[in-house]
Amino acid sequence: MDNAENKSGSLAPYTILDLCSDGGSLCSKWLADLGAEVIKIDAPHDDSKIAIDTSVHWRFMNMGKKSITLDLELKSDQEKFRLLARQVDAVIESHPTGWMDERGIGFDALRKETPRLVFTSISPFGRTGPYAHHSGSDLVLSALSGMMYVTGDKDRAPVRVSVPQTYLHGAAEGSVSTTMALYHAAKTGRGQHIDVSSQLATIRALMNATQFPPLEGRNMQRSGAFMEMGPIKWQMVFKAKDGHVCVMLAGGALGGTTIKGFLSWAADDIEVPKALTEIDWKKIEIMTLLFDAEKRKLLDKVCEIFNQFFPLHTKEALYERSLKERLMLAPVCTIEDIRSDEQLKARGYFSAIKEESGKTVHYPGDWAKLSKTPLNTGRRAPLLGEHNDLFFKGSTRRSEEQRAETQQPVLVES
Repeated sequence: MDNAENKSGSLAPYTILDLCSDGGSLCSKWLADLGAEVIKIDAPHDDSKIAIDTSVHWRFMNMGKKSITLDLELKSDQEKFRLLARQVDAVIESHPTGWMDERGIGFDALRKETPRLVFTSISPFGRTGPYAHHSGSDLVLSALSGMMYVTGDKDRAPVRVSVPQTYLHGAAEGSVSTTMALYHAAKTGRGQHIDVSSQLATIRALMNATQFPPLEGRNMQRSGAFMEMGPIKWQMVFKAKDGHVCVMLAGGALGGTTIKGFLSWAADDIEVPKALTEIDWKKIEIMTLLFDAEKRKLLDKVCEIFNQFFPLHTKEALYERSLKERLMLAPVCTIEDIRSDEQLKARGYFSAIKEESGKTVHYPGDWAKLSKTPLNTGRRAPLLGEHNDLFFKGSTRRSEEQRAETQQPVLVES
């Protein structure tokens, strides 16, 4: 079976219960990729099955996991969960604040029986503070993290990145923190509660935007296809024949070679003022542009030339020559561009997974190459409750007498 147990990987000794939904599921997927045995717990309801049957997104987020069903509104299933929790290393959940505690399966209850248990919560705003009980869609979190404020054009309303991002940042924080906590528990025998705020995780992805208020006393402004630095404003994204490219125009050692290289190439296609091609752009540093208005006008003229030149060539042609001449240009990739990218193909990034339906689907695969403990990303997502027998009745290797015993969650070798 193509989602068979993975006994290799840097996290192979660990077993994790996954009670996450949507983007939070990516946290435990990464841990499964690293070799952990991840047991996804779903409600035995039709809405879960619909997601499994129809959503490629759901199937990707849950590749390599096992699936069991528990109705955690029932006392009997809550007890089964507690029995399972005593036999695993970590629990990862993304329920509303207080939901787990109200059912007697939160961190405080579980750690009394299993002091070494790592318990990771991924929520919109964290488990404490005035927003702890608030819901948070990706749109809300994009706004309250500041991500929308710096995205879009300066003279238009802020915009959200079209594909939901904020919970994925929370999942990334959760996976790293869970791994560190598992290491700590292995050394000390003490687990801990990891409280991940997706809002805070997204703030950490704003790069230098968070440094503007303390250092400059102002907020960084969104500038669309342009880069702004004090009085300098230069274009970064240009239209090509079949899309767009991003170009580093900074002068100095960083961008001087790029400006000169493209001006020389442009001169083969269009008229380029000799004054621009004769300039040693490596000697025009950022600080020079900050304080010399005449030099800034030269950069404006360069952008005018590039707006005429780049539309004459495809993204691929521009990129290939840039690589040969070490010019700082990158194509703005579509999904099809990514699917056919030669670098990703060379690294075997996409995995062909044969699903239970018999259909083969290509999913993103290895996100890192580990020499001694390679990732195992080539396992399909489970069917709803596919592994109930394994955990509640035992495996097929157990005797009929053992299988006839009361259903209790027992982790067994498969």
